[in-house]
Amino acid sequence: LHCFSMEHGQDAAVRDQVALSMRLLRHLGSPDEPANLAFSPLSFHAVLSLLASGASGAAREQIAAFLGPAGADAHAALASKVVADVLADRGGRVPEVRCAMGVWVDAALLLNPAFADAAASKFKAAVRTIAFGDNPAAARAEINDWFRSETGGLVENLLGEGEGEGSVDGSTVVVLANSLYF
Repeated sequence: LHCFSMEHGQDAAVRDQVALSMRLLRHLGSPDEPANLAFSPLSFHAVLSLLASGASGAAREQIAAFLGPAGADAHAALASKVVADVLADRGGRVPEVRCAMGVWVDAALLLNPAFADAAASKFKAAVRTIAFGDNPAAARAEINDWFRSETGGLVENLLGEGEGEGSVDGSTVVVLANSLYF
């Protein structure tokens, strides 16, 4: 992250992001049970920063505290800068990075317009409505198809089938998802 030109406040957010990465590594990885593990701290940071930008009150404070003391606004600015810099055209040479982020909200609900605008403009996230309750399998397939399309087929089945982790069901009201392919 030090290759990016940081503005005021973003340097503290970078330190927070590094600390978050280490916490995630300690919690997701286990020295007792070695396994192949790949995760993107930048993806976690981007999704949590996006979530914080749409939250208010105690929920926003909890997310911001988890991200680190730099604060939700500094983290949102850092995440936006990383997305812009990573996906920037470098004189006709675009890095082989496929990053896709989206927010899907149940069609029966309305997103706060300021959150939807921030998601699209600052985080380059797709913001869509979808009918989770009517047909959760079709909603999951639509989200997976969107990621497959956005990543040129490199990310498939981001949301798993069936009950449990990584899946959607009739009670799902919102999905915030991020995929990062190098």
